[in-house]
Amino acid sequence: MSDIKYVSVPNAYNKEPDGWREITEGEFAQSMFFTYHPVSHEYRQIIQGNEPVISAKMFNMHDGTGVAMSSDYWDKKVRYYAYGCQHEWGGKLTDEEKNVKLFRCDHVYKCKKCGFFQVVDSSD
Repeated sequence: MSDIKYVSVPNAYNKEPDGWREITEGEFAQSMFFTYHPVSHEYRQIIQGNEPVISAKMFNMHDGTGVAMSSDYWDKKVRYYAYGCQHEWGGKLTDEEKNVKLFRCDHVYKCKKCGFFQVVDSSD
C-alpha cells in the first residue's frame, strides 16, 4: 500500500507545497474542504521570487492534497489555492492491494500519478 507524504515538511515554512496552484472561488466551493474533515492545518508565509508574500491558512486532507486561503487585507479579497496531486483514478493495483478484504459497498481507488490507494464505503 502507498505511504502518504503529508504536505508539511520541516523547515519549509516559506515554501509552497508540491502542486501549489491558485483556484477560483467556485473550485474552492467544490473542493474536499466541505466534504471531508482536514487531517491537519497549518499557516505559512509563502515566498515566491519577488512576488508579495502569500499568508496562507492551509488545510491538509487525508490523501496528501489540500486547499488554502489567503486574504489580501488592503484589497479586501480572498484568494484560494489547491495543492498536492490532482488524482487520476484507475491505477494498477498491486497484489497486496488486490487482496484487501472488501465488503458490499466498498469501492477501490488508486491514483495513476502518485499511487495513493483508498477503499471507500459508499453506504454511509
